[in-house]
Amino acid sequence: APRLIAFSDEDARPGYNTKKAHEYEDEPAVLKAKVKELARMITASKNLCAYTGAGISTSSGIGDYASKAKKTVALNRNRLRNPYLAEPTLSHKVMTSLYHNGNLKHWVQQNHDGLPQKAGYPQEGLNEIHGAWFDPSNPVVPMSGSLRGDLFANLQEWTTKADMCMALGTSLCGMNADQLVTKTAYRAMGKWNKKVKKVKNPGQGAVIVSLQQTQYDNICTLRIYGKLDVVLSLLAKEIGLTIDTETFQPKIPKEFRVRPDVFLVPYDKNGNYSKTEKTEWDLSDRAKIKVTDGPGKGYEGIITGKNEDGHYICRLPSQREGSPSQGKVLTNYLLGTWWIDSAIHGRCDKLPIINVE
Repeated sequence: APRLIAFSDEDARPGYNTKKAHEYEDEPAVLKAKVKELARMITASKNLCAYTGAGISTSSGIGDYASKAKKTVALNRNRLRNPYLAEPTLSHKVMTSLYHNGNLKHWVQQNHDGLPQKAGYPQEGLNEIHGAWFDPSNPVVPMSGSLRGDLFANLQEWTTKADMCMALGTSLCGMNADQLVTKTAYRAMGKWNKKVKKVKNPGQGAVIVSLQQTQYDNICTLRIYGKLDVVLSLLAKEIGLTIDTETFQPKIPKEFRVRPDVFLVPYDKNGNYSKTEKTEWDLSDRAKIKVTDGPGKGYEGIITGKNEDGHYICRLPSQREGSPSQGKVLTNYLLGTWWIDSAIHGRCDKLPIINVE
């Protein structure tokens, strides 16, 4: 049994289907054996999908909702004053390496922090289902808000397609997107649970890795208790992954550069990918822009420079769904520089913002 390392009598996520916020770790020998099995499952999987929660980012200095224990080991004591400047964790880098190694096929991200992309994970392989800090067309979704239609469709596609799901650092307390884990788990349960009907392609099922218990621990194929950076570091060694330690910076070939912060991209004037058209995407200071999707679709604003990490600042009407300020109060949104890399190569279906005359 895992060892209790931090006691808390509080619920991890009050108001949801949650467990107490106790924290546990597997004993070293047990952890090593579980990681070996995880590596085997990943190698056997053909459609591995990741599903991550706040726990994958806490070691970067970004806080979470679920860590309540006074002696918690989940949080970085040096909390960031500006989480928009957070650097990716080792876990983000290992997951990115899994993708580039051909193991990880898709990533559904509940967080908004852009850390997968900062680790070098491509925007087009990521579903930021609950909103994003670095995508003006996908603002953070309020608890009572609506998921963006195309992102929800993508979630459902991978809920059907995934033959294995790695749930990392998420409390799995009943969010709509949790179905990615539960449905992948149930398909595989027929292999070892006689009460569950066998299916033709059961896959490897779900793996849950976190410090806290969840309501779905009894349906997963493999349950690992531990810090994500520790577990995924062991996994990287077991599989033999090469980890890139540098934060991602786009490398833009000169043929795509029109002038500073203006790029030639294969998209039409409405921001849709095109095999025949190319347009200039102007992200220079004071360039006029329009949002292409989400609750602020059609909102117009301007680029007002860059933040200290070089990401573009977009001054737009508030897109906070259901807020009295929506569409009225001007707010700053960020566009991550990784969008340029995806755009010049036409890897995303649609640009998050377009230029207006």
